[in-house]
Amino acid sequence: GDDSTAVVVKIRPKRALTIFIGPPANASDDERITKSFLTRPGKKVVAGGTTAHIVSRITGKPVTTKLNYEDPQIPPIGHIEGIDLVTEGVLTVNAAVERLLHPKILKQSTRQDGATLLAKMLLDADRITFFVGTAINPAHQNPSFPAQLNIKSQVLIKMQEVLVKLEKQVEIKWL
Repeated sequence: GDDSTAVVVKIRPKRALTIFIGPPANASDDERITKSFLTRPGKKVVAGGTTAHIVSRITGKPVTTKLNYEDPQIPPIGHIEGIDLVTEGVLTVNAAVERLLHPKILKQSTRQDGATLLAKMLLDADRITFFVGTAINPAHQNPSFPAQLNIKSQVLIKMQEVLVKLEKQVEIKWL
C-alpha cells in the first residue's frame, strides 16, 4: 500500500565525435580527407601539429596556440575556428587513454589540459570515429621515446580497447 516504483527514460540522439590524427600517407589526399572530416556529424578534434596545419591550410583558418601549460607533461592546446579541440598528437592521445582508465576521477576533474579535455570528450561521446593518417612521423621512430609511443597505431589500438570497455562505438579509418 505505501510502496511505489518510478521509471525515467531519457531519449537523445547519439553523440558523435570524430578525431583526425596524423597526415594521410599521400599528401594529395589532404583536401579530400579534410573535407570528409569537416562534414562529419558531431564534435571534431584535430590531434597533431602537422594535421592542424593541414586543416588550417584547407579551411583558410589559422591555427593559434595557447602557451599556458596546466600540466608540464602535456603540450598546450590550440584553436582552429570550427574545430572543437586542437591538441598535440600521440603524447596527448596516450595521456587521454590513461585518464580514461579512471572515468570517475576524470568526470570530477577541472583540469583544462589537452589530454583531460580530449578524454572528457571521448567519455561524453557515444560514437567515435578516428581518421588516422599513416604518413610516417620521424619523431615517433625515436628510440629514446617510451616504447608505448613508438607507434601511433599501438596507442590507438589501446584507445579503442578502453573505449569499447566503456561501451562506445569506435571506428578507426586508416588513411
